[in-house]
Amino acid sequence: MPPPETIPVADLALVLKARAGDRIAFTALMQRHAAKLNACLLAYVTPSDVDDLLQETMLAAWRGLPALQQTAEPLPWMFGIARNLGRRNYTKRSHQEISLSQPELLRARESDGISAAYLLRHIHQLPEAYRVSLALRLLEGFGSASIALATGMTEASVRVNLSRGMKILRENLGREGYP
Repeated sequence: MPPPETIPVADLALVLKARAGDRIAFTALMQRHAAKLNACLLAYVTPSDVDDLLQETMLAAWRGLPALQQTAEPLPWMFGIARNLGRRNYTKRSHQEISLSQPELLRARESDGISAAYLLRHIHQLPEAYRVSLALRLLEGFGSASIALATGMTEASVRVNLSRGMKILRENLGREGYP
């Protein structure tokens, strides 16, 4: 757990207000980190399931606020909630087809002619250790430091996961004719 002085001041203020029952502060905290939570969930579920699971994440976080230590970093805690919900849903629908007709639900940066939905399908096939880091990087454009902050991992671990995950992803895409 990081010392209190390393927690973003805005997050700490919002957490303190939310713990006191301020729903507006809690909503602001969730909105502040919604993109990261969204990408985390996309590592496990289809875009059509993300909104429901994001709402479940928010509800679980609201209910769990009293258990969050006052000096704890809220993002990894919320990320853990989202990851656990994503894992449960991934297990239930592990090989569900991702709709190519809904690419606007993804905020991915399409590159090399690969659609976001196609890329997401391949991310879902990776080992779990790499899925979340790659989803945050490829679908949301986050850097290693932001991914480390969100996941509670070290930046070095994030870089290793990104490197290994990208290697596997490139190999899988290469088998399908992508350079």
